[in-house]
Amino acid sequence: MDKKGYWVVAILLGVTLFAAGVLVGHLWPRSDTLALSLPEGAARVEPVGDTVRLVGHGVVVAEPEVAKLYMGVEVCSKDASEANREVDAILGEVMARLREAGVSEEEINPFQFSLYPRRSNYGAGRVTGFCAVNKLQVTTEDMGSVSALLDVAIEAGVTNVYGVVFTERDEDAVRQEAIRRAYADVEGQAQELTRLLGRSIDRVVEVKVEVGDSLSWHMGGYYGGGGTVRAQEGTVEAVVEVVYQLK
Repeated sequence: MDKKGYWVVAILLGVTLFAAGVLVGHLWPRSDTLALSLPEGAARVEPVGDTVRLVGHGVVVAEPEVAKLYMGVEVCSKDASEANREVDAILGEVMARLREAGVSEEEINPFQFSLYPRRSNYGAGRVTGFCAVNKLQVTTEDMGSVSALLDVAIEAGVTNVYGVVFTERDEDAVRQEAIRRAYADVEGQAQELTRLLGRSIDRVVEVKVEVGDSLSWHMGGYYGGGGTVRAQEGTVEAVVEVVYQLK
């Protein structure tokens, strides 16, 4: 190859190296901003300077442990005192039958009494009598006895079943477990992040926690006669957002 040929090759090689340098400069800019490609499905990463924001999720699926049955007795009569006496007598019978069915005294709680006038002409006319209502809350931890207890109460004189609420013995403990799982998720991400970057965590700059749950849920539409009230699972989801300072 003559001397002119060597110069052509040298110029082409120089141009190629320059282009490669420009490309590398675009791909790897000199900045304190972190750029990391995490696996698909990993939580969102928001790098800002020497800090990084990680978001973790924690979910707990909880089986119901406590059922609260809400029911009432309503009696209407021409005389207010008579309506009151009758509703008290029926409520006493309901409570006695529930105790015979295995419900303790502490689990039976009358919680509301009301007395209102009954009027003619669809409520707009003169007073024709009075209605007394006494409401009762019954608590049980036997999930399989809910339907049977409602049947007992209705047979004893309950006129209204307002519904059943299922929940946990310790709702706060379930929520704290969801938060713990979310924070563990964040810590796992932080460990993987620092390993890939070859850096370490200096301190925690900011922490945000959000918790949403459906631990208490209502079952309505019970009409008695051997119907079955089934409990459903409840869920708690916690989201923990942490900002780390890296070093």
